[in-house]
Amino acid sequence: MKIKGIKTILIILAAGVFAVFADQVLWPYFVEVPLFYKYRLDQNQVYVTEKQLTTIQENKALKTAVEKVANTVVNITSKTAKGVVIEESGLILASDGLVATLSSPMPLNSGTEVFIEGQKIAFQVLKRDKTADLALIKVEKTNLTTSSFFPMEDLVLGERIFLYGNLSVKKIVNEGVVRSISGDSIETSIIDNSEATGSPVFDIEGNILGLSVVAKDGRISILSVSKIKELSGL
Repeated sequence: MKIKGIKTILIILAAGVFAVFADQVLWPYFVEVPLFYKYRLDQNQVYVTEKQLTTIQENKALKTAVEKVANTVVNITSKTAKGVVIEESGLILASDGLVATLSSPMPLNSGTEVFIEGQKIAFQVLKRDKTADLALIKVEKTNLTTSSFFPMEDLVLGERIFLYGNLSVKKIVNEGVVRSISGDSIETSIIDNSEATGSPVFDIEGNILGLSVVAKDGRISILSVSKIKELSGL
């Protein structure tokens, strides 16, 4: 009986020693062996799940922000003396009808019309700043939806942003990040065509950073909301 008891104890001890050896020596070895390394046995698959979850949450945040700002963007259509139609977007600054837009796409003495949610609205031009390429107009409609201003002192490289354009036949959305900042000059990673002219640019929470300026190569820069606030006095 004593011999059997000793054998049992030895078996238990041997099993314990083997378990420690397997955990500390064999398992790390097999993880690093080329045959098994590609499977990354030492990594917990939950990281993949977390990455997928983050992507889903980011996409949901963008959709929510787009829905939030949709009614703050107006369509401005102008026709030059030669009959050329020019479209751009404008941003509602105040609920009483104050709107900011780029000045250059809206020529003086042109047939310009403003549309809010598809409805033509009467308006008047209040101010133009050719240096900043900004114009302020006042539409004859109140109780309008507005967006909060982004605190530009908090702007950093890599900030996720998107533009929202309101055209007569369609709406456009494009997203990217802040690529460079130099004073009031803000360049983005977004590339688009002239349809994006004047489209307001927002952060992922729907706060306004400014208006889109489209370069010849399609790169989008932002006319800062600081300039808009300066001209409007807001």
